[in-house]
Amino acid sequence: MKAAKVTMVVGALLLVASSLQGCGCDTDKANTCITDVTKKVGSGKTLCDLVKELLGCVKDNSCCDEDGMKKVIDSWKAAPYNCKDIGSC
Repeated sequence: MKAAKVTMVVGALLLVASSLQGCGCDTDKANTCITDVTKKVGSGKTLCDLVKELLGCVKDNSCCDEDGMKKVIDSWKAAPYNCKDIGSC
């Protein structure tokens, strides 16, 4: 079950990384950050800790207003992830 959640998160991350674009969003830095976080999967960090770091990648690089970002963040807060206290953009 845990492996399935991790696989779903990694898939969502890759989707987010591939969709980042826009004048305020630094896509190169955001993608690098997201890639670095995905490398931590299996390192002992909880799923929600990783999701919180991913949201940090988005926020720190001004990518909150990108297409679909609110939907992705909301999905992280809902089942099956249930990461309620990750914050928001």
